[in-house]
Amino acid sequence: VSDAAVWNDRLILAGAFFWGETRDSISVVATWDGESWGSLGSRIPGETFRIARALLVEDDGLIVAGWFPPIRGTASPGIARFDGVRWVDVGSGVGAPAFSGPEDLVRFEGDLFVGGEFSITPGDTLSQIARWDGERWSTFADAGGGGFRCLHVDRDRLFAGGSFDSIGGVPASNIAVWNGGWSAVGGGVGSDWTVKQVRHIGSWESRIVVAGTFEHAGSSERSGGVPVVPTRNIALWDGEGWAALGDGLGERFGSIAVTQVWKGDLYAGGSFDKTGDRMIGAAARWGDSAWEPMGPGGGALPEPPQSLVESPAGLIATYFSFADRRSHFLVRAEEGWAAFAEPLEGDVFDLAWYRGRLIAGGSFTTSSGAVSNLAAWNGSSWESLGLGDPGSVICLRVHGDDLYVAGRFREAGGVANTTGIARWNGAWESLGDGVNGSVNDLHVWGNRLLVAGSFRYAGDVRADGLATWDGGSWDRPWALEGLAEPLMLDAVPWNRGVVSLERRSDGNASVRILRYWNGSEWSTVPTPAGIYRIEKIESSDGYLVAAGPPNDFSPLEHGVMFWDGSCWRSAGSGARDGHGLLRSPTVYDIEPTGDGLLFAAAFTEAGGRPAVNVARWRHGGDRGGSVPQLTAFVAPNPSRSTPWVHFTLGKAGPVSLDVFDVNGRRVLSRAWPWSPSGEQSVPLTPGAYSWPSGVYWVRLSSGGGAPATVRWVRVR
Repeated sequence: VSDAAVWNDRLILAGAFFWGETRDSISVVATWDGESWGSLGSRIPGETFRIARALLVEDDGLIVAGWFPPIRGTASPGIARFDGVRWVDVGSGVGAPAFSGPEDLVRFEGDLFVGGEFSITPGDTLSQIARWDGERWSTFADAGGGGFRCLHVDRDRLFAGGSFDSIGGVPASNIAVWNGGWSAVGGGVGSDWTVKQVRHIGSWESRIVVAGTFEHAGSSERSGGVPVVPTRNIALWDGEGWAALGDGLGERFGSIAVTQVWKGDLYAGGSFDKTGDRMIGAAARWGDSAWEPMGPGGGALPEPPQSLVESPAGLIATYFSFADRRSHFLVRAEEGWAAFAEPLEGDVFDLAWYRGRLIAGGSFTTSSGAVSNLAAWNGSSWESLGLGDPGSVICLRVHGDDLYVAGRFREAGGVANTTGIARWNGAWESLGDGVNGSVNDLHVWGNRLLVAGSFRYAGDVRADGLATWDGGSWDRPWALEGLAEPLMLDAVPWNRGVVSLERRSDGNASVRILRYWNGSEWSTVPTPAGIYRIEKIESSDGYLVAAGPPNDFSPLEHGVMFWDGSCWRSAGSGARDGHGLLRSPTVYDIEPTGDGLLFAAAFTEAGGRPAVNVARWRHGGDRGGSVPQLTAFVAPNPSRSTPWVHFTLGKAGPVSLDVFDVNGRRVLSRAWPWSPSGEQSVPLTPGAYSWPSGVYWVRLSSGGGAPATVRWVRVR
């Protein structure tokens, strides 16, 4: 969504909107009448991306501009007017190369002004402001050193903003004003190092509001030496000087995309998350003297959490900021997210709550360098637990009165036999003779500790990467597989047994597999079709939970799946990443809670509801429907000849088969009104579609159950 307006009692959105599950058409306008969505007839057939960026509501219609071909019924690209019945041309339109085009529209001195990167005649300049007088287009101004992003009319003045160093030959730093001629605005806005850009200009309380990406306003060298004012992405111009609005908005790479005045108050929205050191989210309101978050919640987590832990103070999350290369800590209380502890220099891999303190493990140091890799927060500073080894801590687990610490280190506190794993209860202790390698994860299994990693022996027990500790001795209650290079990434108790996540080599590359020990033998758990690489496993409510990045850019599955012992099920409607694709990104952490699971990942929606980076799965929710999920595979795969789709249907009923290419476009669709239960096969013949080489996704659906999805590679 690039712009929004209200017109004829409908909400109008400008942007790029895909229609249908397979995105077989795109519209640049979407409308909401209170009951349903429409497109004002602006749908463009095909999968090619197009976008509208600006709307202008007028008495006789609605004008939309952006990067798109002529809308149905018109001949002008890039701009069109809807008169309430049909789309009509605005002259010959405006042409632009890919991903360019108009950025903003205003009515000034009775004419239409358009700013952006486009041309009104072939070969003309691209970065410009153009004027439409109702009969013809003319160039009004061009930009030097960049382009225009926004226009604003304040009384009898036209303001232009963007990323430029001159306009119409007049020096101006990213903002200028027309009042019979062009002039700079108070030395403009800029930054000493980052991208400098004005993205929005507005009026508020007789002053001009300038927002975008910049670090200061004013210049002692231009426009009469207007004093420089440090600010963060937003500033006020009163005609004589600049003023900052509190601590501004945004991390160093943040930006403000839009401002709006409503009931006398100033609001801002964009890609920011802080005001000063305080979390605020991506929308904020200016109070009497500071920025305030919009509604309850204190904003969302700015980055996906690397780890989560529940505490008496609330849910604590840690995330790594690429802006300052530090790990930050936030606590979720009733009023929202708030800073909890001093940031650490480096990565934090796991958190634990032990004896009233937050414990952090990873590969980090404090700002002073006095504490590294394992630290306890005492409420005012980080304290060392005396690990005394430069290796990293990967996993923390509280079991009974003890804190177990695991990772890649040689020893803990100088105590012998503490390679890879050690116990802390005020002093360091070894677990018997320890392990002879590194440990990747720990889980509590009854009264035992389940230890997974890259080691051959646990004590004097041959373990091959997986062992248990009962508080006094090591054990391996399962058969050895004789692995040449044992590497257990994770292991969890499940269904009175254990499921391991292993990495093995197939000769050319490493693969990840799941295996289940039922108390007497090992068996392989099928890899879920929707997950490209399993990174986390957990058990909860009788289900094995697997999470990881989805297969390529599949629009068909999600990155969190549940295994019930016979088939994989999707996690309800799954999690989405906010980029228009039905896919979920990497899941960084899964933490069991009393009534479900906490997931940490980079998503903006979970279960059909807004959820930024953290979501809770509660037991009793939909895991893909009551109908048993299909299981399916394609063979041969890859294939040059006609492949067959082999599937097993748990319950008789209708079956549909769809094939999508990597762009999400449906290229084949078939349906059978009724199919018996059991194993079946159908040829994947293309019909009117000839299969080019590439990656395809084959999806089978039956009734209301979760679909089965298979990745198929076509070669020639």
